[in-house]
Amino acid sequence: MMRSLYSGVAGLRTHQTKMDVLGNNIANVNTTSFKSQSITFSDLMYQTTQTASGATATKGGVNARQIGLGAKSGAIATAIESQGATQTTNNPFDIMITGKSFFVVNNGKENLYTRDGSFYVDGAGNLAMQSNGYLVQGWVAQEDKETGAITINRNGGLSSLQIMSADNTTYSPASTTAGLYSGNIDNRDTNVTSDDGKTITLEFYDNRGYLYTGKFTLKDTDLEDAENNNIFSLQLTDIIDSDGNSIGSDLLKGVSFGKTENFDYGVNEAYEVEVGATTSTVKLLAGATAYEGVPTTGTLSDLMESSKASYAGILKTVYGIDDATIAGGTQGYSKTSEYTITENGVLTITYDEELASGKPDGYTYSSTNASSYYVNKDNSGKAYVVPNANEGTMDKIGTAIKTTLTNVFGVNPTELDSYLTSKFQYKFTADGANNDSFQIYRDPAVTKATETATSVGYLSKFYEDFEGLEAAVDSYADTLFYTYTDGNLKVYGSKTDDTGTTQVTTSTQIADVTAFNEDEVYTYTMLDNAQKVALHDMLVGTGTGRIETKIATTATTITIDGSTTDYDTNSDGSLNDTEKAAYDAALQSAKISELADYMNADANKYTNFKIESLSGTAGVLFYKTNPTYIPDTANKLYDGSPFSKTFYADENTFPSYTAQELGGVYTNTTDFSAYVLKGDEATVNDFSDELFQDVFGLDRSEYATNLLVNIAGNGTASIYQTTTFTPPANSDYAASLDADGTLKYVTTNDTVAWDNLPNSSNDSVSVKDLLQSSSGPYRGLLNSVYGITDEVAEAFGSDATYSLNNDGSITLTTGTQSIQLKFNPANGSLTTANGNSNGLVNLVFDQNVEGLEPFGFQPTTADEEAERGRLTIDFSTVTNYNTSGSSTIKAVKGDKSSLNTGRMVGEMNGVNVSTDGQIFATYSNGQTKLLGQIASAEFANASGLAKEGDNLYSSTLNSGEATIQDITTDGGYMNTGVLEMSNVDLSREFTEMITTQRGFQANSRIITVSDTLLEELTNLKR
Repeated sequence: MMRSLYSGVAGLRTHQTKMDVLGNNIANVNTTSFKSQSITFSDLMYQTTQTASGATATKGGVNARQIGLGAKSGAIATAIESQGATQTTNNPFDIMITGKSFFVVNNGKENLYTRDGSFYVDGAGNLAMQSNGYLVQGWVAQEDKETGAITINRNGGLSSLQIMSADNTTYSPASTTAGLYSGNIDNRDTNVTSDDGKTITLEFYDNRGYLYTGKFTLKDTDLEDAENNNIFSLQLTDIIDSDGNSIGSDLLKGVSFGKTENFDYGVNEAYEVEVGATTSTVKLLAGATAYEGVPTTGTLSDLMESSKASYAGILKTVYGIDDATIAGGTQGYSKTSEYTITENGVLTITYDEELASGKPDGYTYSSTNASSYYVNKDNSGKAYVVPNANEGTMDKIGTAIKTTLTNVFGVNPTELDSYLTSKFQYKFTADGANNDSFQIYRDPAVTKATETATSVGYLSKFYEDFEGLEAAVDSYADTLFYTYTDGNLKVYGSKTDDTGTTQVTTSTQIADVTAFNEDEVYTYTMLDNAQKVALHDMLVGTGTGRIETKIATTATTITIDGSTTDYDTNSDGSLNDTEKAAYDAALQSAKISELADYMNADANKYTNFKIESLSGTAGVLFYKTNPTYIPDTANKLYDGSPFSKTFYADENTFPSYTAQELGGVYTNTTDFSAYVLKGDEATVNDFSDELFQDVFGLDRSEYATNLLVNIAGNGTASIYQTTTFTPPANSDYAASLDADGTLKYVTTNDTVAWDNLPNSSNDSVSVKDLLQSSSGPYRGLLNSVYGITDEVAEAFGSDATYSLNNDGSITLTTGTQSIQLKFNPANGSLTTANGNSNGLVNLVFDQNVEGLEPFGFQPTTADEEAERGRLTIDFSTVTNYNTSGSSTIKAVKGDKSSLNTGRMVGEMNGVNVSTDGQIFATYSNGQTKLLGQIASAEFANASGLAKEGDNLYSSTLNSGEATIQDITTDGGYMNTGVLEMSNVDLSREFTEMITTQRGFQANSRIITVSDTLLEELTNLKR
C-alpha cells in the first residue's frame, strides 16, 4: 500500500477534528460566559528509510531519509482569559466578573468554578445558579456583640450565601440616643416673646421602633445673670405618640430634662413675710401701694379675682364683692356690668337689665353729625343748624335754615315765607363772638358781563310790543341789557354795580316763555341736543341782530358752508321717510354747529347765557363770565342776630358748634330742629325734660337722676339702675386719683395680703400659682413681694418649684423638665445650656417607671449602665442673632454626624451587590445590612481547567489549586444587572472554517490520486 494514502486519511481526520472545534465555538456563540477554543496540528510520525551518516575523511555525511505518515491534532486551547462582551439584563442577581477570576459554586459534593453569573435566590433563600441550582459560595457576615458592627468573616471558610433568612427579612429597631438643636433665636420673634412661647418639636424612637414627638416651649425672659447673658427658657411640655396622643402626665413625670438650678430673691420693702412651721403669712405694710392704674370706668370682669389685670381682686379686697357673688347674678349685676369709681373710691355698678327704654319718635339720631348747631342755654338741649352758606338767594334756603331763622334769629314766619324767592338775597355773617347776623335784601341787581348779546338791533323786533321803546333806544349805539319782571320791561345802559341805572321804558307782559327755566344761567354744554336745536331756532332768522344762517335749503338738498348734499338718493324727485330722517338730522346738526360756532367765535367767546321771558319770544342774554349778584344794600328788609343770652355757640356751658364736640344729635324729621347731647352724657341728670318727652315719649320725673342712660346706635335710650359701694370706714385702703386719670389704692394699716402660703411647693401650690397670670389665692405674690415678673419666672419653667427661707426670702428652682439657654450678648454665641459650656443636655427616661423602659440609650455592658435611658441633646450650634424677627431654631434626632438617630423596624425591600461582591440588604426604615460576600477563585493556569458542561470548570493538576480571595485583590470587580457573553469571534471562526475546508479537500485529493496509482499498479497484471 502507498504511504500517501495513509497520510491523506490522517489529514482528513485532523481537519475533521478542527471542524468539530469550530462547530462547537459557533454553536456557543450566545452561550453565557462561553470561552472559545482553538486547535493546532502536529505531524504524525516518520518512516526512516536510511539513517543519517557522519562525514569521513574521504566523503561527506548523508542526511537521514524519512517519509512522513500524515498529521494529527497537536493541542486544543481555550481562550479562558479573553473577556466576553457585556449584556444588560437589569436583574440585580445577574453578575459579571471583570478580570481573571471565577465564581465558586458547589454541587453538593465539590466546588466548581464558573464565569456564568446568572444567579437567583432559591426557595430556601440561598443564592444559586439559575441553570442547575448549584449554590454560590462566599463568606457570611457576622455581628460584633460588643460594638454591633457587622463584618465579613473570611477566616471561617466558604459556605453557601443564604440571603433571605429569617434573620435578614427585618431590621431590628433601635432607640434614639442623641438629638441636635440648630438654627437661630431672634430676640424680636413675637412667638418667642409671647406668653405661650415658641413650640419646637423633636422626634425620637424608642427601642421597639415606635416614633414619639417631644414638644418643647421656648420663651424669652427678662432674667440676666452677672455677665448680662441673654437667657431663654426651654421646657419639655409633652410627649406625643405616633397616634397623636399624649403619653400622659404620669409617664411625663418620669422624664427629666437637664439638671435643676437654684436662685434666691429677697423681700420687697413694702412687704413682710412671717415664716411659720409649714405655712407663712405675707403682710402689706401701711402706706404701701396696693393697687395702681385702676381705670375709673370699665366692666366688673376687670376687677374680679379671675382677671388678668394687675389690679385683679380689688373687688373682693376693698369692696368685699367676691367672684361667686358676681357669677351668681343674684344682685342684679354680672361680670359684664359696667362700673365707675369716683376719686374718693366710691364704686357704682350698673345693673344688667334696663328699667325702661325709649326709641326716637319723629327724630333721627346720629353720633357723628357733621353739622354745626346753635344750642339753647336753658339746658333743654334744643339746637338749630347754623347756616352753611354765607350768601345767596332766598329761594335756596332749606327747611332746617328756615327753622333756625324763625327760632334763633327771630324772623317772622309769615314775612319769611314772602322772602323765599329769587327776588331776595341774603347774607350770613358768623364772627365767632356771639355777634352772628343774618340779613335779607330786596331786588338783587344782576351784574352783566362787559358785553352782552342784547343790542339795539335785537330789541328792535319788540318795538311794536312796547310803547316808546324805539325812541328810547335809538340814542344808544352800545350794548344794552334789560330785565323783564311782572310784565314790566326795563332797559338799562351798561352797568357794573347798583348805580347809574337808566330806566328807558316799561310795558305790560304779553306772553310767557316756558321752554327753559328763565332763572337759570346755562353753559352751552349743559343742554341736550333737542334743547340746543330749540335754542338755535330762536336765534336763527332774518331780523337784525339775529345770528345769520349759513344753511341754504332747496327741495331735496342742503348747502352747509358751501357744501351741498342731495338727500334724494333714489332720484325720484321727492324724499322718502329714510331720506327725510337723514335730511332732518343733517339740518339739526348744522344748527347745533352754528350755535357752537357763534358762542366760540373770536368776536364773542361767550361761556354762559340766560333765557329771559320777553313778549312771548325767548330773549337770550350772553355772558363772557358767570353773572354775579350784588346785594341791594339800600333795600335791606331784615337784619338780625341770635337772641341775646339765649342761644350761644361758644360758651363753655354747652359745646361750641363744631360737630366733633357733640355727643349725639336727635334731628326732627319735619322742621330739622334738633336736640344735641353733651359728649359725656351718662345719667338721667344729663338729659332735659323736653328731650325725654319729645324724643322718647318718656316722663323724666319718673326716673332718679343718677340712673344710667345708654344710647344705642339707632338712638334708642336705655335706662339702668345702679348700686353704689363705699369702702368700709375701717377699711385698710384709701383711694386717690393719679395724674394719668387712673386710681391708686394705698394701705392705711399693715394688711394681710396672703395667708396660709405653703413654705414650699407641693402638689397643689407651685411657682406657677404665684404668678400674675394665675387665678388662685396666691396670684401676683412673686411680682409684688419679690419683684419677680412673670417673664422672669418663665426662665424657671412652668414646672418650677419654690421654698421660703427663714428670713422670708424665696428660692426658685428650675423645673425637672426646664433648662436655661444663655447667649453671649456681644456675639450671640451659646454660653451655656443648663450650665454646660459644651451645650450638651440630657433628656433622661426613668427606667424604673413602667412604660419608659424602651426609651433612650440601652447599654450592653455593665460600664454603660449609668447611661441607661439617656437621650443627649446638643445645643452647641444654636445662635442668638438678628434674623429679621423670625427664629429658625429647630430640633432633629441624631448627633452632628447624623448618628444615633434610632430607627423603626424595617422590612427588607431590596438587595444589591457591590463591586467587591459584598451583598447588602436595604430596608424600609432606610437602613442597610451586610449579608455576606461572594467569593472569587483565581488559578495559576486558568487554561488548565477542565470543562464540565453547564458553563462550569473543575480544577486539574495543570490548572493548580484555586486561590480563594476578594475579587478586588487582583484588580477585578463585579457588575450587577449585566452578564458576560461568549467571546466567540464569528469572523475568525468563518475564516478558519474556509481554511479547514480547503485542507480537507486537498487531503481528499491525496487519497484519490493514491487510489489511481494503485489502480494502475493492479492493471499491470492484465
